Amino acid sequence: MAIYEERIYEIQPGKLSEYLQRYKELGYEVQTQHLGRPIGYFVSEIGELNLVVQLRRYESHADRDRRRAAMEADPAWIHYRMVNSLQVSQKNRILISTEFCLLNDEE
Repeated sequence: MAIYEERIYEIQPGKLSEYLQRYKELGYEVQTQHLGRPIGYFVSEIGELNLVVQLRRYESHADRDRRRAAMEADPAWIHYRMVNSLQVSQKNRILISTEFCLLNDEE
């Protein structure tokens, strides 16, 4: 059964546009190369602001661990993390689909 990872990044107030531009220019390609395209990459509009929410799918915990280890060792990703240090906090959550509401790729 596939797993889904939700990551919520809190960004410094007033720096969200800068964070997103740096991610677009330096982070997205290398991250996608290792992790695949995200299911979604969102920003908060109402409620708690300055949040970026990322949702990704993995085949298993082992698949996630393998992909993330490869990305963390990539010099391009290491560089991106050093220049995009606008994050205040991060929350991660692993989710699984319920049996009555599977996503299309799990049927």
